[in-house]
Amino acid sequence: MISAAELRKLASLNLSPEQMAGVLELLAIRAEKEEARKAAQAERKRRSRDKSVTVTGQSQDMGVTPSPLVP
Repeated sequence: MISAAELRKLASLNLSPEQMAGVLELLAIRAEKEEARKAAQAERKRRSRDKSVTVTGQSQDMGVTPSPLVP
């Protein structure tokens, strides 16, 4: 997004209407790209949360002491 300070700087440049339109078009393109980047990032997060986790192997209870082996 464009900040208030950036808008004030643009206003102080006394650009022609055509020049201002060009600048605003560039800013709109930048904003659209940023929105698309954020949407893609949110989609990646959503997909990673949706993945189910599969546990393989045996779980070990750390509170149980194993019995000694009997020969």
